[in-house]
Amino acid sequence: EPCVREWEWSLSDKDCHLAGQKGLRMGADGERRPQTADASILQTPKKPKAPSLLGCRLGRLDLAKTGGSIATATGSSLALTSSARTDATATGADSSLVLASSARSGSDQMALTTPRLPAADLNLTKRISRRYKAEVEKSEKQRALTYVPLTHREQVLPDDRQMARTVKNDLDGILKQSGKDSVPWDSLFGTDGMQKKMQYLGSHALNSPATEKARGGNYEGEFLFSLRHGAGKQEFQEDVYDGGWMWDKRHGAGTLTQSDGTIITGTWKAGLLDGHVSMKDNDGKIFFEGEFKDGKRHGVGRLDFPNGDRYDGGWKQGLQHDRGAYHYANGDVLIGMWNEGRYDGPAMLMFEDGSASRRVYKDGVLVSSQDYQTDTHKFGKEANRDFMLKHTTKWEYPKESVD
Repeated sequence: EPCVREWEWSLSDKDCHLAGQKGLRMGADGERRPQTADASILQTPKKPKAPSLLGCRLGRLDLAKTGGSIATATGSSLALTSSARTDATATGADSSLVLASSARSGSDQMALTTPRLPAADLNLTKRISRRYKAEVEKSEKQRALTYVPLTHREQVLPDDRQMARTVKNDLDGILKQSGKDSVPWDSLFGTDGMQKKMQYLGSHALNSPATEKARGGNYEGEFLFSLRHGAGKQEFQEDVYDGGWMWDKRHGAGTLTQSDGTIITGTWKAGLLDGHVSMKDNDGKIFFEGEFKDGKRHGVGRLDFPNGDRYDGGWKQGLQHDRGAYHYANGDVLIGMWNEGRYDGPAMLMFEDGSASRRVYKDGVLVSSQDYQTDTHKFGKEANRDFMLKHTTKWEYPKESVD
């Protein structure tokens, strides 16, 4: 075998001949190195793809052809391995290469031995198809009914009520941004979208007095953009409201007669009581008269309780607050301060027999008390909370107070 490198031609032909007989090759530095076997001979043949489990289960794989291809691939692999073993031995390669090639061919043969899986049960598939055939056909018919040609479809118009509420929200938004001094209405009504909404509401919405029958009640009165707006009367779940409306909500002066006979007369704002309100029971007796805000008692008002008690004073968010007087049913009167529904601050409790008691409360708890003696016409000693918690049999408790 001639020397490969061009710079090795400088060696004598005799040296190259001797190197070929001994399985050596001449290097560029003149040293003799052992020749290696051709790498193409030792390459392992590619394994054919094993049949997929899905194909075996569906019965769509020809097992006979697969077995034949596997046998052919195995034979070719063994032939290549045998030839590689012979060539490697003839060229004087290391015996470890031969052993490695033999071991690789054995592992390839084991990997190509694929177990055959049973075919799919076709009877089960047929039973499932027959079971759901009617349901599939029914769903297909219903789906076909939803497809209507464009020429046969009805014209779908926007909801006039929802559009009117959208316009209302836009108006509220620009009012909040600009304030009450100057409102840039042109910036809102000058837009193309607002003009189209107003044009549609003017031609399609209800803008005159009418009668509306709704679920649970009826309404008879004025409308604006299909919303209750103006004077109207509503009957809903045995309650009757007769008064003003604005943007589909109670607004202005009105009277509400509830199902239990209670009559509420006052003013509403955005659907809630707001302003001076008077409430009467079914006997015509006023049990509350005062101020409301956002649907709750807020301000000054008088409330009569069912047990005979009465409170006359300040209110805050539906709770007793600030100065007030509480009249008990037995004739006693407590004049003092409240803080969000609880006694808080100095108070004077006047009893029906003419006696009285100076008291101080903190967050609804009595802190100190000083009673007025009718015989001496003077206030006695002040008792704090620690003293009031002691039992009367204790020696610390004043004997004169027991008498």
